[in-house]
Amino acid sequence: ARAGEHGRGFAVVADEVRTLAARSREAAAQVAQQIQLIQQEVDDSVQAMASVTEAVQQGVTLSQQAGESLQAIRGSAQQTRDMITTISAAIVQQGAVSNDIAQHIAGINQMAQQENDNIADVSSTAHYLQQLAERSQTMLQREDQP
Repeated sequence: ARAGEHGRGFAVVADEVRTLAARSREAAAQVAQQIQLIQQEVDDSVQAMASVTEAVQQGVTLSQQAGESLQAIRGSAQQTRDMITTISAAIVQQGAVSNDIAQHIAGINQMAQQENDNIADVSSTAHYLQQLAERSQTMLQREDQP
């Protein structure tokens, strides 16, 4: 009351400062709450990123293993192809040898047929000679008889 007009002005300013202080406290509490929410979301994001990073690392590991498996399969396929090529060449060679053997057997068969024909000729000639010998003997025996 002594301050008069100045005192009243001071009281209004002090009241406004108190109101601003209360609002500042509320705003600070809201900011703190927002910061906590943001920190929680950041923590959740970090955990999610860690989980994703682990999943990605597992995916990379699986991809590397799949690549190694594909390389092994490719190597096995190459070996199989090489073996098939070798077997195919052996079959071709065996076919050529079989043809040679068949030709030799045909030649042997032809020679056996010729031999059979020769034996038949010799047999026929021997039979003829035997008949001649028998005739000659018969003629000699007739001449020896008086």
